[in-house]
Amino acid sequence: MRSSRSSLNKAGAALLCAVFLLSAGCAADRVVTLPDANRELLVAVLPVENLSGGTVPLAPLRRALMETAAGVGLKVVPEEEVDHFIREHRIRYTGGVDEEISQSLKTQLQANAVLVTSLELYNEETPPKMALMSRLVSTGERPEIIWMESVALAGDEEPGALNLGMILETKKLQEKVMERLARSLGQRLSGGVEPAGAGARYKPKVAFAAFGDQGDRKPTVAVFPFLNQSTRKNAGEMLVLHCVKQLVDSGQVAVVEPGVLRNRMLQMRIIMDDGVALPQVDLISRAMKVDYIVTGKVYEYQDYMGEIGRPKVDFSLQVIEGTEKKVVWASKSYNEGNDGVFFYDWGRTYTASALAQKMARAVVQRMLAEQ
Repeated sequence: MRSSRSSLNKAGAALLCAVFLLSAGCAADRVVTLPDANRELLVAVLPVENLSGGTVPLAPLRRALMETAAGVGLKVVPEEEVDHFIREHRIRYTGGVDEEISQSLKTQLQANAVLVTSLELYNEETPPKMALMSRLVSTGERPEIIWMESVALAGDEEPGALNLGMILETKKLQEKVMERLARSLGQRLSGGVEPAGAGARYKPKVAFAAFGDQGDRKPTVAVFPFLNQSTRKNAGEMLVLHCVKQLVDSGQVAVVEPGVLRNRMLQMRIIMDDGVALPQVDLISRAMKVDYIVTGKVYEYQDYMGEIGRPKVDFSLQVIEGTEKKVVWASKSYNEGNDGVFFYDWGRTYTASALAQKMARAVVQRMLAEQ
């Protein structure tokens, strides 16, 4: 068992090296410190960011994430050491990491990577529902997203014969969520998997594209905050994370770590009360050498409680070219959880998170196909 874990750790560290080498080729001015491929991958697990809008037992969830990371062969920095680091640096935001915190994690805790997790939905009513997004980000001078996954489950998704597959306990549902996270992370560390295709029913209802030729260079993309016009708290942050995940999974672009972008916007005192403005695009694109900026608006992000109902997601998305500051992509997407469902709930989507993930995947795949 130790031998297999050791080989997986080495494979993970080697993969991290490959990710760094690939990103280093995207821009000549990037300074990248490569970890030793023979050293085990040491991961710091940050406290979970609560985007659910409700009271959630976050501490047990964080410990479950630590066990999940250890279960796929990663070494995990002890919880008390990470908490001491957080207090020492007065960190209040745990939904991402900027360059300074990333570098400190590497030098003080010797962590090669940090696990960042955002909880989107946590409902203990029968049937329980849970949705979270987790990403593994490299530490050092230039944080890079290595892996990202979104898991959203409802207790009544797979009832089976005589409802024997119904999950009525939140703890059991959480275990299933962690199993899926572990499977995804393990596959990524052992070589990666091809991203899933997007169903035709989730394609944007309206789309416009006018991309220029980028040549062979992989463009750099920053996902700006989405303007939330829905009644769901934090819906804008949720859509940002779904778009980031799909862009990372595509492998066609270099995506700026959301924590890095957030810190730079705070430094520049950029406030987006009414959405993105062209002067803000110019500031960020010049300061961070970003080719494209993705932003949008969320009109509806609705879950349902209990057994009867359907989630709804409605958003628009724009891509702005950094140099000329022109819109090169615009789309509008709207779906409900029962779209395209005709027989026995086959293909039904049970949470807004799962629905948003499918819709974001459809938008990103079509957008990159037009580029």
